[in-house]
Amino acid sequence: MRKLSPESRLQPIIRFFRGYGVEVLGTILLFFLMSFAIENRFISTLSDKITFTLFSWSELQPDNDIVIIALDDETINKPGFRRYQDISRSDYAKVLDDIFLSEPKVVALDVFFFNPSTSPEEDESLRKVFEDHKEIIAANEFDFASGRFLLPAENLGIPVDQQGYITLITNSYDERVVVNQVPLITRSESGGEEAFFEPFSIMIWRKLTGGESGEGVFDPVHEIYSVASKEMVIHVPAKDRRININFFGKPGAYERYSFYDVWAGKIPIGTFDDKIVLIGATARDIHDEFITPVSGGEFMPGVEIHANLLQTLLEEKYLSYESYGSRKTVLGAVLFSGLLLLIFVPFLWASVITFLAMGGIYAVAVWFY
Repeated sequence: MRKLSPESRLQPIIRFFRGYGVEVLGTILLFFLMSFAIENRFISTLSDKITFTLFSWSELQPDNDIVIIALDDETINKPGFRRYQDISRSDYAKVLDDIFLSEPKVVALDVFFFNPSTSPEEDESLRKVFEDHKEIIAANEFDFASGRFLLPAENLGIPVDQQGYITLITNSYDERVVVNQVPLITRSESGGEEAFFEPFSIMIWRKLTGGESGEGVFDPVHEIYSVASKEMVIHVPAKDRRININFFGKPGAYERYSFYDVWAGKIPIGTFDDKIVLIGATARDIHDEFITPVSGGEFMPGVEIHANLLQTLLEEKYLSYESYGSRKTVLGAVLFSGLLLLIFVPFLWASVITFLAMGGIYAVAVWFY
């Protein structure tokens, strides 16, 4: 048998690169360009918008047991209110008392009471409602600039196990685009405060499942946040210490009652039996509203975003977005497959098959979603 020289062994490779060198180099260059583009602000935002179209295929439905009492346009335009600021703490106390004429499971108040009011009597009326009804959750907020929680006024006496933070963040580089995540604040981020808090919706979940206030456990290796109650344990994906919100309908999907109608006694007793009641602003002038993956150009009130996160926890329908590494792997596989097609089939057919493959990837994403 004749022994091949090194030059002879290299001939097939040389012929290959002479015939397809441009395609190979083009594929490699395109891979690196698109890999960098994935991390570009504009491309990332565009990619997010494509990803968020998956929500339009969802068959998820809002939980009928979750209802919203809305500080809506009707409320702030009624005589005696006129402005959001005109709603006093005694008004909130009255509405809470009226809600508890029924037998709700939990009532969560997405309203700030950071400072004492000008009326100690009104503060006292609200304090007493919180004292009498341990099923109420109040809102606080985490201020990243100071690294501290902004808490309800001390004279309201709202205990730690009746508070949760309502801070939201975006998934996109462009913070004006989409709100679909809640940050997982660690004790170190909060300056090691003695009073440590969890997200608003997790605190509601704790009340619903018989749990007590306390910190969940974050596993930094698997990026899982485990929360235990007396009845069950949930393991929430928290990549980069962020909890993704699943959405169960477009803005307005959850049943709403006007705050004014409850305040005026127009809602029959028993309406809120066995309901999870969230109270928050929906009026446009209050500006507590955001674009979400299901908005379709319509803003979603913050209180409704928290309702969606709560249902995500209750039904354990968690979301995990594809990582940059995974995106690059899929991109490389598609481009490499396209290169092989260019070698063995005409350019037109190679292009058609590549685009069909990309459509197939999207179809698989829809199926698994």
